[in-house]
Parts: sequence; C-alpha cells; structure tokens
Amino acid sequence: MTDCAPCRPASETNAGGTSEPGEANPDAVAAGAVSGDETARDRPATRRNTYVRHVRFADCDPARIVFYPRFFELFDRATEELFHSVGFYWDKEFGANGLNGLPLVDASARFLSPAWFGDTLEIESWIDEWKGKVFVVEHRVRAGEREIAEGREVRVWAMDAPDRPSGIRAVPMPDEIRARFEQ
Repeated sequence: MTDCAPCRPASETNAGGTSEPGEANPDAVAAGAVSGDETARDRPATRRNTYVRHVRFADCDPARIVFYPRFFELFDRATEELFHSVGFYWDKEFGANGLNGLPLVDASARFLSPAWFGDTLEIESWIDEWKGKVFVVEHRVRAGEREIAEGREVRVWAMDAPDRPSGIRAVPMPDEIRARFEQ
C-alpha cells in the first residue's frame, strides 16, 4: 500500500473499540515474550482498532493479487493507527522526550486467502502481550467475511542512547502510555 499521493486511497478510515484478546500465542511463549503460564485471563483486555484500506492496482502483482510485502506495510500502518486511537501520534511523539521510535524486532504473517484488486480490507489490531521491554501487536485482515491474513509484530519502546553503538536502548513502555490501551 503505497504512500505516493496519486495512489493514496481516499477510503482510508479508522474506527476504535475494545474487546477481549485471545489466548497466549504459542510462538510468543517459545520466544520468551510471555511466560507459558500467562494467559489472556491474566492480561487486561486491550483496545482494538480497525483500519480500513481499499486495495489499489499499485498494491498488486500482475495477477491482481496483493503482493505479499504490502501486508507488512499494512501491519505497520495499522499499528500506527492503533496508537492514534489512544491519542498517541507518532509524528508528534517520535523525537520528543528522547523517544526514538517503536522498532520491530520480529514480524510474521500467515496468509489465508488472496486479497484482490478492488477489495476493501479491514485490519483489526491490538496489543496482545506485554513483557518487560517488548510488546506484541496482533493483526487480523478480512475482506467482508473472508479471512485474508494474520500478522504479528514484536516491538520495543526505544529511547535515544548516545552511549550505545546503535544509538538506541529498549526500555519498558511508560505506564501512562500502556494504560491508554488497557482502558
């Protein structure tokens, strides 16, 4: 999904809401992002947000199927919209008070059905797990009743750290920001 002005969809919309997250992701348990005995019952419900995106021709391969890397762009945009839904605007916050960003440390997708040129996609996103410096964002992509894809992003809250070669340091998300998702 491209950011060029002629290709930017006029139909991009955003709607928020809250709901219960699913059970602990077995991959996250294996990766140590969440302990094996922590389940959805142990975690507070977090805000869910739905981002709507119309598929344009520029999003597709020659067969008019959405080219798979575009889903990772969708997930990134949906995560940004999730943060917007709680009043946290990346364009204003990144660079302020030493916040460098929310870099990915892992991302994955499972493709269930093709998304086609002309489809209207609904991407539902929520923070499913919190563990120290790491949080896991889950995404579900649908076109009407058809399930298209599932996505998972593992991110960290990164602060400027001039003393480190990378220039950043992962720290836990501040409680006041995390609380916005748990209301």
